[in-house]
Amino acid sequence: MNKSRGPIIVAVIATVLILGVAGWVFSVHFITGLMAKGHQDKDEDVYAKYQAIESASLPEVLGEVKEETDTDETKEEADKLTESEEESEGLTPSANRKEVDTSDFYAISMGNYSYQLPQKVSDFLEDGWTFMGDDKPSDTLSGDQQTIFFFYTPESSYGHITVSIKNFSLNEQQLKDCYVVAIEAEERQVEDMGLTTVCDGNIVMGSSTVADVKSKYGEPDETEGESTYYYYGQENHELDSLEEYVEFDFSDEGIVNSIIVKNVMKPDGIEDGEVNTEAPEYLGRYEAPAELGDDLFSGNFMVSKVIHNLPCPLQTFTDNKWKYDYDEDTVIGAGQGALIILTKGELVIYATVGNFDDKACLLKNTMVTDIDFHTFDVKMEFPGGLSTDTTKDEFEAYLKEHNITNYDYDESRDSYFLPYDQSETERHLFESGMTFVFSDGKMFEVTMKNYGWLAD
Repeated sequence: MNKSRGPIIVAVIATVLILGVAGWVFSVHFITGLMAKGHQDKDEDVYAKYQAIESASLPEVLGEVKEETDTDETKEEADKLTESEEESEGLTPSANRKEVDTSDFYAISMGNYSYQLPQKVSDFLEDGWTFMGDDKPSDTLSGDQQTIFFFYTPESSYGHITVSIKNFSLNEQQLKDCYVVAIEAEERQVEDMGLTTVCDGNIVMGSSTVADVKSKYGEPDETEGESTYYYYGQENHELDSLEEYVEFDFSDEGIVNSIIVKNVMKPDGIEDGEVNTEAPEYLGRYEAPAELGDDLFSGNFMVSKVIHNLPCPLQTFTDNKWKYDYDEDTVIGAGQGALIILTKGELVIYATVGNFDDKACLLKNTMVTDIDFHTFDVKMEFPGGLSTDTTKDEFEAYLKEHNITNYDYDESRDSYFLPYDQSETERHLFESGMTFVFSDGKMFEVTMKNYGWLAD
């Protein structure tokens, strides 16, 4: 094991917050809707756009390829503490913790409990906060993953706050070992706690006014109408505003009725975690296809006279002289994905690779789950006699001849999306499938995404 091999990829590329659902949904759609501009313009614009590796959490399929661990618990075991456990953990008010500075920009107090973000999840649990719903402390987050949850207050079973929990490690961690990086407190949801304050008690939710807030924080860095003020802090600027800020929401009477405090800066002293420098076991499950075959939905494709099957180890490309411009010892966090550009001479493929293990691994030991390319960059063959030379008329004739009706046609892009699972009629974010884009009757761009046997 090694913690110092190559650069570390930690930048999450896209997140979609779904209110009312305990979780972040991560999009891994790196290359969609690229317009035809000619090969020279593509080199200048598209290649530069994706020059840096960026990572994203992979879908929940990740957990299905991991071996069971001793941390698995029944819902009853996780949701119900024994009396001895309750006594040992206690409900020590966090306001007495020496590390909490209530005057800090990222501190918030709710009744007798004070927190300075980022704050350990375990601190909240010790204070008596509990996860809402089926979530439990032994649930896990992927490396560098950040997700929304709801905590019941220690004082009741109905009052609650919304929190965002982040795993600062590159390896998978249980929630109890992660950090709360954001708290949203609404007056009506925490009224059983007593006073909720920030700025060392000078701003009180439910009584402080717009003028009170301005007297302590100054003019807001950003506003939404007259009801929402954002303050980014002394060390931040507009580009950081989504990561570290304090938000005040006001009632129609100009009284603070909601406060959000967020700080995702990694605390000092947290290690990234050990990196598995060996090839993960699941890579050995890949079986290279002996022939291209006739099943369009097999995941097979042939490029540069070599047949591959998605998903496949990145090594299947590098073994066939494909290259990428990144150190092969670059670290990919557990459950994280990255976009890389594969080249072989003049051939160019944009590939999404993922680490489907619970430990960080090296880039060279990842799985390719997505490929995207333009037909002026790469010539490729697919099962059933299709290829990048297939015209739109020929493609439509193929669909009709083989009675393929489960597909989506986008007239604006002149594209066809075909799910690999032809029995699946409902579309979802991480749908495995193929997208064929046409321009002037000719195939122009192809995207293939498949988690295949990784999801079995």
